[in-house]
Amino acid sequence: MTTARAKYVGDGAGKKTRAFSESLKQNLRIFYPQQNAVDCPVFGHPADAFANEVLAQAHRSVSELMFHELDLTKAEILAEYTDLLNLLTKANRKLRSLSVDLSKLFEIDTDPLEVADKISRLIDHVKRAEPTINGLPTKPKTSEIQHEVAVEMAINVLRVANKYGIKVVATYDANFGYTSDAVKILKAIGDDIGFRFSEVTWKNIVIQAKKNAIDIR
Repeated sequence: MTTARAKYVGDGAGKKTRAFSESLKQNLRIFYPQQNAVDCPVFGHPADAFANEVLAQAHRSVSELMFHELDLTKAEILAEYTDLLNLLTKANRKLRSLSVDLSKLFEIDTDPLEVADKISRLIDHVKRAEPTINGLPTKPKTSEIQHEVAVEMAINVLRVANKYGIKVVATYDANFGYTSDAVKILKAIGDDIGFRFSEVTWKNIVIQAKKNAIDIR
């Protein structure tokens, strides 16, 4: 069994969401139903508008995934708690045991003992969190979270597909070499953002999406 480690992931402030690749944008263009449409001098080919609208919906899921990456399991929270407590305890002890030779080199207003006292108070606060950590419920597995996000993404993306006249069919048949556009579109997006799902998995996700959103046809 893998031992959980302290992650110190922060709160996500300043972290940018993953950008879609240019190859994905070009790949999505081919699913636009009217490839013979004329380019607009101002807005370009309608296939670009289709691809952009699909990606705008998928981007919501990318953002959600990013924040789920900040979620920790109970074991990871406990690992970070233990690591932090050890670091604070060591810093506290060392600040109170500084050699005279080092201390006399500090600026006159430096007060290691004052800092040590503050760390001692912080240690007390940190220790009081342990019972709460032990009582935390077990969080969903990463695979479960990814599946939930993927279904929501499928609903949003397939609504765009419907809007542009793409029939949403949950089909993947390796024997006959046929995969529906709905499955191809979702797999292309999934591969680009880190969902390494097979076509069969995406087929099942399309089925689930259509159950959850009856307006998708």
